[in-house]
Amino acid sequence: MQLHPVTRSSASDDVYDQLAASILDGGLEAGAPMPSERALAEALGVSRPVVREALKRLDQAGLVRIRHGGSTVVRDFRRSAGPELLQLLLFDRDGALDLTVARGIVEARSELGPPVAAAAAARATADELASLRDLVDQLRAADDVAVLQRLAMAFWDVLVDASGNLVYRLLFNALRQAYEPVMDALAAVMRREVSDVDGYAAVVAAVAAGDPAAAAAATRAIVDRGAAATIAVIDELLVPDDPTTEEDAHG
Repeated sequence: MQLHPVTRSSASDDVYDQLAASILDGGLEAGAPMPSERALAEALGVSRPVVREALKRLDQAGLVRIRHGGSTVVRDFRRSAGPELLQLLLFDRDGALDLTVARGIVEARSELGPPVAAAAAARATADELASLRDLVDQLRAADDVAVLQRLAMAFWDVLVDASGNLVYRLLFNALRQAYEPVMDALAAVMRREVSDVDGYAAVVAAVAAGDPAAAAAATRAIVDRGAAATIAVIDELLVPDDPTTEEDAHG
């Protein structure tokens, strides 16, 4: 576990981020006791109340278990944590993108979209339908991929609200928070999806008609385009370099 003195204005946030990163990358193993508050405070250059506050947040996030009167123990986050950790998992402590996590986010988004649209077809209000139609009009008028991405995100945001499903809402929030930091990097591969205005219009038409099956199918058609392109790029990056190919190239 590598810790460095805290320099940010929000000390508890920095402590939380450092300790969470150490748990997520295996520096602090599941089942192991956390260092004492005193030891952490000394290593991080902060007060014990700051460490205590960060530990409470780690406990709430499912990363540790605070045993009253005993030691604080690291938990197996794969069993105890929720999707709000995706944003932390997406990048390592050096800022490098974890491609496996990125692939999982894309896959989860593809699976979440169709049932969200189906639920919206059964529950959307007139105001939500009006918002969806307005966003389709804005998508049709836009040509910059960054603008298209933001409008598409707003479209899904309204669609999730229209589903009337709080669980979908919270899952979408976690996926969006993880996706937003890499939106610019994915602009090129997402262009085909976010520029498919007729596809978005088909979703709205199915939702307006109260047809869950058609809404799910139209949504599947859209998200699969973006997912296929993104996953293809990620899978290519995940393939390790072939040393024999490099030798042949230099031989």
